Amino acid sequence: MDSIRVLYVEDDPVDQELTHRHLGRHAPHIKLTIAGTVAEALERVTVGDMDVLLAGSRLPDGTALDLLDAVKARGLEVPVVLVTGSGDADVTVRLLKAGATDYLVKRPEYLATLPVVLESACRWFRTASELRRAPIRLLYAEHHPEDMALTLRAFDEHDRRARVETVTRAREALARLKAAHYDVLLLDNRMPDLSGIEVLKELQAEGIRIPVVMVTGEGDEDTAVQAFKQLPSTIENVLAHRRLADEKDGLAVLNDLAKSLVTIKDLDEVLRTRADAAGGRVCLDVEDTGPGISAEIRDRIFEPFFTTKPVGQGTGLGLSLCHGIVEGHGGTLSLVSEPGHGAIFRVELPVVTPPATTGKRAAEAAPVVTGMRILVVDDERLVLQLLGEMLGADHHTVDTVGDGTQALERLRRTSYDLILSDVRMPYLDGPGLYRALERRLPDLCRRFVLMTGDVLSAEVQTFLEQTGVPGLSKPFDRGELRRVIQRVAGAER
Repeated sequence: MDSIRVLYVEDDPVDQELTHRHLGRHAPHIKLTIAGTVAEALERVTVGDMDVLLAGSRLPDGTALDLLDAVKARGLEVPVVLVTGSGDADVTVRLLKAGATDYLVKRPEYLATLPVVLESACRWFRTASELRRAPIRLLYAEHHPEDMALTLRAFDEHDRRARVETVTRAREALARLKAAHYDVLLLDNRMPDLSGIEVLKELQAEGIRIPVVMVTGEGDEDTAVQAFKQLPSTIENVLAHRRLADEKDGLAVLNDLAKSLVTIKDLDEVLRTRADAAGGRVCLDVEDTGPGISAEIRDRIFEPFFTTKPVGQGTGLGLSLCHGIVEGHGGTLSLVSEPGHGAIFRVELPVVTPPATTGKRAAEAAPVVTGMRILVVDDERLVLQLLGEMLGADHHTVDTVGDGTQALERLRRTSYDLILSDVRMPYLDGPGLYRALERRLPDLCRRFVLMTGDVLSAEVQTFLEQTGVPGLSKPFDRGELRRVIQRVAGAER
């Protein structure tokens, strides 16, 4: 392992000595330098010879958030790992939103995990830096010479990474995309031969997957210049979404493979279940025969935002959410694994008797809404299938489509009482579909519901607050689905 230079910002001499001694004994490739205050750390890291900044949460002249804000304000490019005194998820979210690369909870034996965390943060940051510097091949479709010149000047001033090729017809853009690889398509919404939505439909029909940034609206040059200053971050966002979409496709393939395995093998060979009648618990084991999981990763595997994946791949929330769901039902989720001997994820749940529904409570329950015509928009086949079955059981008529462009096509031809849309989809996502409806079919906005598994996304929360659109957090049960349908049906009356 290459040498890693770490600046440790901590004013407690005992912590300084323990950390220095542990790394010297167990990770000699990590070279530690000590700073006792935020000011001293900023002065030292400005020199530019540190690979990672490791900091405690409270310092004599500020907090971890103060340190993160100062690093960001000065434009210092260094990953920051924070040592917190608690595992509170709200604190973790604030630290990560402020720019922390990773964090450690100061539990007993946390120093054993420290080398892995520092190495991971260093790799993450180097990969992210490489991605930020890597050239981007961009195809720009625009038919107005003045707009094209303005955009090209904006790229030259604000994003030198972009290697821009231009076309003046949408069909020429489609031909280029069939013949060569591009990272991003920047598309004017009103091309003379095809509209932006028509281009998206053509891309879908041809099976061409590429992030698309649509240019819409009109304004003066000053307004456009201000908008184009945000173009680099917009392109970086769509590239990040593309990387996540690729991971999502990989997961779908694995899910299909898992279904095939279940049809080939008896279920008992894939999952092991047992009941403890005396203890009133049911246990489910999910086991693999892989290389196993090391002790350092086992200790952190259920922590929110912890991931071993590269930058842009995975959020580190999957197992944390599973852990919370199981505990919310009074159960436990644990991991049993040794290197070289596979891994077992064990779910234990209590056996409970559901409370009997009294006649009074049954009478007070709101009646189930039935007989609506509902459009479900989601790019996951299993979600479409599940929602079709749940809604069909309540005698709704259900149509399903895989993304926002298909939904717009359906909504032009057919009237629906309710639209259930996912957030993240190719071609046109959920918020994009809603904005299109605002312009074209505004009456349907009152019948729109957004489904999301990204419950911590500030972007999603802002959209829901600004629009008043009802949100349905995945995973949801039949009762939650019925309640949101009742809410929309009641508003329509």
